[in-house]
Amino acid sequence: MDPLPAPLPASTELPDAAELLSLSGYGALPVVDTDGQYVGVVTARAIAEALTERPDTAPTTVGRLAELPAPVTADQPLAQAVHTLLSAAGTGVPVLDAAQGGPIGWLSHQSALRAVHASV
Repeated sequence: MDPLPAPLPASTELPDAAELLSLSGYGALPVVDTDGQYVGVVTARAIAEALTERPDTAPTTVGRLAELPAPVTADQPLAQAVHTLLSAAGTGVPVLDAAQGGPIGWLSHQSALRAVHASV
């Protein structure tokens, strides 16, 4: 598991989010509401599609594009978490605290490979 990338506020406008995602090294970033509560993930693909395929009708903020991926919790076995990662959009998924439900880290394909390699 990697550290959690800086989340985007749900009020972030799509052009700004596109720039932040392009600089982040991730294909998706967590989104939080005005209270700092996790509301989902926005992918670079969703933003790109909104800005290029439907610019006149696209939502203006990432909060409207955020989706909740299948949950990965810190107490899950790696094999189960990798299965969820493989079915998710983007290059990673947030790892949620099993008790509180908020994101505490990020599972990417690279971090999954590091974990597998360390156990071999």
